[in-house]
Amino acid sequence: MLKRGRLLNGGLFAVLIASFILTLVGFAAAHGDAPDGHEEEVGTMLDESIRQNTLLAVFAGSALLAILVAAAIFVKRKKRKASPLLLHLLFWPIIGIIVCVTAYVAGSTIYLNVVSETGGPVHWHADYEIWKCGEQHQLADPEGFSNRVGETVLHEHNDNRMHIEGVVVDYGDVSISSFFRSVGGELRNGWLALPTSHGLSTMKDGDSCGDGSGTLQVFVWKTADGRAVQEKLDSYVDYVPSPHGNVPPGDCIIFEFDSAVKEKTERMCESYEVALKLGKVTGDSNGG
Repeated sequence: MLKRGRLLNGGLFAVLIASFILTLVGFAAAHGDAPDGHEEEVGTMLDESIRQNTLLAVFAGSALLAILVAAAIFVKRKKRKASPLLLHLLFWPIIGIIVCVTAYVAGSTIYLNVVSETGGPVHWHADYEIWKCGEQHQLADPEGFSNRVGETVLHEHNDNRMHIEGVVVDYGDVSISSFFRSVGGELRNGWLALPTSHGLSTMKDGDSCGDGSGTLQVFVWKTADGRAVQEKLDSYVDYVPSPHGNVPPGDCIIFEFDSAVKEKTERMCESYEVALKLGKVTGDSNGG
């Protein structure tokens, strides 16, 4: 009996540890489970949906485990000679919950990687600057305990850098227009809305800008064979940043709302300027 009691205590302790681990997995799955303060503005993508379902499965499983473990401890204390059948009725559901939740978490992760266009998690970055009539505008800083603005996969850390981190199910989910949606703004042809610390800043083609009417233009600096080159984007709404972790060779994207329509911009992200000074890339401020 003493040996059986020790085995039971050991089994209950192992289950409690497993429950704790499942809870930790749930918190990991919950990291950034929704856009900060913009749940209604951003459509839930497949990866977010799976992450939320995983979170629910883990927390529900942990709650059931806690109930069953508490019941087993209660039975053991009240009935020193509890029947094997009663112990089995408590033990096997515990094992079943652990197996099912673990299988769901593993299976959903594998499925997400299989159906994604990137074939698994990525970690891409693109720097950006936004200029309105000669004045640089900044995205609003993160609030509360969060160190980011946006979604888990697509966000910003108060660093003028687009972060694409995670599984990309569809490339359209990480376009620059998707980035602005994720941070509570909007990008359309001839229109940009940016949430700033001073309110929403809007830029619409035809609006007053200096001595004339402004036009929204988007330019991108890329690295080709170690050389910084510049391109003006005509169809910028659906543009997807280059798949690089470092900048450069990752993109530097310049948004300009100005009365002068031009083919090139004289502006450049600090990351590219530093790389040029250090000789990490070649080129000049005119893109070629």
